[in-house]
Amino acid sequence: MISLPDRQNAVVLIDEAVARGARRKVACRELGLTLRTLERWVREDAVQEDGRPRAVRPKPAQALSVEERAQVLTLANSPRFASLPPTQIVPRLADEGTYLASESTFYRILRAGKQLAHRGRACAPQARTIPRHCATGPNQLYAWDITYLPGPLAGMFFFLYLILDVYSRKVVAHEVHTEEGSDHAATLIEQAVHREGAAGQMLVIHQDNGSPMKGSTYLAKLHDLNITPSYSRPGVSNGRVGDWRGAHTSRGVAVCRQSRCLNPLHVSRFQSPLVEPDVQISRIRLSRMGLRPSLSPRRPGCRGACRGRASRRDTRMDTGGTQWCLASLVAGPSIAADGSRCTSGSPGMRG
Repeated sequence: MISLPDRQNAVVLIDEAVARGARRKVACRELGLTLRTLERWVREDAVQEDGRPRAVRPKPAQALSVEERAQVLTLANSPRFASLPPTQIVPRLADEGTYLASESTFYRILRAGKQLAHRGRACAPQARTIPRHCATGPNQLYAWDITYLPGPLAGMFFFLYLILDVYSRKVVAHEVHTEEGSDHAATLIEQAVHREGAAGQMLVIHQDNGSPMKGSTYLAKLHDLNITPSYSRPGVSNGRVGDWRGAHTSRGVAVCRQSRCLNPLHVSRFQSPLVEPDVQISRIRLSRMGLRPSLSPRRPGCRGACRGRASRRDTRMDTGGTQWCLASLVAGPSIAADGSRCTSGSPGMRG
């Protein structure tokens, strides 16, 4: 809808172009108008305002009266239909031979009366704080997942169960099975807890919302071990732990036993400080093994060389250098401890 000042300005520009010898149709086309639109705007030697906002529209013959609208609200708020949407109210009334209004009319009347949301037993949404799990040491926060391993045939896979310590990035337990199940997960977490000496500690384990993660056998085992389960929020991909698909060989593995033999090799390489690019994580692993995380004899000279190189280059390219200090806290993702549905919050660290 074009306002009256814009119409008057357009008419002035067109008149100036016509006075200088341009054709009126061409001038209208330059402004994105048609000659018929200009004729409709200018009537009785004056630019007319758009009459649609002031138009008097007759009331439809099938419109509900005030009494009928009140009857719809009374029926929708009755104890019988207070907890039902209009899509269920109208069919139930039709089964009884009663018709007051259509479903869309029910919705419009309820919306006008501000009664469309949270009707009956429906609860209003509540803003809840998304809890965060932070690990200040090993055996405080675990994360685990199941990933596919290629099999000998197309469409055939094995399943790698892998549990990771979020603080030290250590693979505390892993196993390969031919199927997914909560019983395998329960056995693996029990082995990991006893192997790492974490029995009886305040341990939190994070996982996604897969079927094995919510099986009764697995949850019962967590309850017996005094482990708090933690689940990823829906729609947030921050719980992937073992994305090792195709890590063994491009042609897959022949049998499950062969996959179990190959996995320790990849796990040892994944945990080795020699191939770990993050110096900070390497020192964390040394601390986990009970060793004092100290710098090697060549490390101070390397650190000085890095600082000197950073000072000579452009300061805009300086990102702060390597982190040489030992981390004191590792935060997990923003996850709901009870598995409840959370719809807000920033995505956390990828496990």
